[in-house]
Amino acid sequence: MSTKKSRPKRQEFEYRTGQHSSQPLMNVLGVPSTNRASFWIYNTQEEAESFISHLRYVC
Repeated sequence: MSTKKSRPKRQEFEYRTGQHSSQPLMNVLGVPSTNRASFWIYNTQEEAESFISHLRYVC
């Protein structure tokens, strides 16, 4: 599992890639890895929308 950071203008996001302790499920689904981002009560809707926009850009 790896941790990647991406810092667009005035934002910081952290996400993880890998199997997230779910290798059997990943094998059943036939996918080698996934991306995971975590949000919590201190994140704003603008931050979530910015992250989604950035994710669409890099994908």
